[in-house]
Amino acid sequence: MKRRKNPKSVGIGLGTSSIMMIFTVLCLTFFATLTFLQGAAALKKSEQYEESLSAYYLADSLAVQKQAAALEILLDSPLEEQHAALAALEIEQDQEQLSYSVSIQAQASLEVVLIFDGQRLQVQQWQQVVMPEDEYGSPAFID
Repeated sequence: MKRRKNPKSVGIGLGTSSIMMIFTVLCLTFFATLTFLQGAAALKKSEQYEESLSAYYLADSLAVQKQAAALEILLDSPLEEQHAALAALEIEQDQEQLSYSVSIQAQASLEVVLIFDGQRLQVQQWQQVVMPEDEYGSPAFID
């Protein structure tokens, strides 16, 4: 007797394995693309962090240089010349308190407040201040 194939039974044929292979390749391509995009975003974020950190340390070193110059002026210059010399360095003087600002980036600055006790400068404030967007040149939103 001859065996006949049952037309109702379905086995895993050549078409099903091809579809599974295509699906697998598409899934791997999708996840590889997501991984690549996530890595690119992390790289961009770390470069921005490095740039802002470098800008902060540059501003910090400039602030220390201004502090040293101000101390030298206060210790070595005659009293009547001190105010003009400090103003030339863009340092504001209010009795024994000195204050100045060093720009970090377009949107941030390092604010410094020092107190002169006759022999040395004591730091009262050494703080990074971030300005709102509309204060550093970006257009403000109009309602």
